[in-house]
Amino acid sequence: MPRKPARRETRVVIVHHHIFKCAGTSLDTILEASFPGRLSAAEPRTREDAQEWIRQTPECVAYTSHHAPLGLALDGVTILPALFLREPFTRIVSAYGFERRQGEAGHTGRGARLAAHHDFAGWLEQRLDTPGDRQVSELQSTRLATLFDAAEPDPARAIDAFAALPFVGLVEAFSPSIAALAACAAQHGLRLAIRTPSAHALGYGETAAEALASLPAALRERLIAANRYDVALHRTVAQRYGIAADSPVAA
Repeated sequence: MPRKPARRETRVVIVHHHIFKCAGTSLDTILEASFPGRLSAAEPRTREDAQEWIRQTPECVAYTSHHAPLGLALDGVTILPALFLREPFTRIVSAYGFERRQGEAGHTGRGARLAAHHDFAGWLEQRLDTPGDRQVSELQSTRLATLFDAAEPDPARAIDAFAALPFVGLVEAFSPSIAALAACAAQHGLRLAIRTPSAHALGYGETAAEALASLPAALRERLIAANRYDVALHRTVAQRYGIAADSPVAA
């Protein structure tokens, strides 16, 4: 009687698509605790490079990257994408606070230098005036839209991407989000060591509402218009988690 071919075991990995100031460090801490020594961090910019990164590190179970696009696929590997979103204007204020602290500490990255030399309004203007700078303009919806087009993502497709992804978390609903990710991972045989994170502080001396209220009216309206897809996306994800999509602006 002919022998049956051995069943090929499918490798399962979690890829954290880290969006700046969206609880990414908290999720990375959970992944490292869950898979000690088997979390890899890198910054591939294309699907091909990201897939090769996973292929070349078979010992790893979890990956984290600020730039890897969604839509990764490898033969013999089940890839579970994971990412967190946050109320967009609160995220932007938090990003400024973080980059200002970096600038004051002597970091030389562009964002840190801008924040060190400009107040919140000036930092926003510099970023909004720079073609291709997404830090304060549809950052989250553009990242989700890489599911459909990694090279030229259309933020208008972010809600479609949300509907297609197995997991998208929300900073404002961190605990239920992690529980949902753990359930998704468990379906594929992975166990997460769930931990309660520290508070996701703004890292800036004002609340988001105060910072936004301090802006000149024209700049404030420009910022709101530049994040209409992020606002709609956040509202949709908040509904999924059954919470109010509170915003520091009446967008």
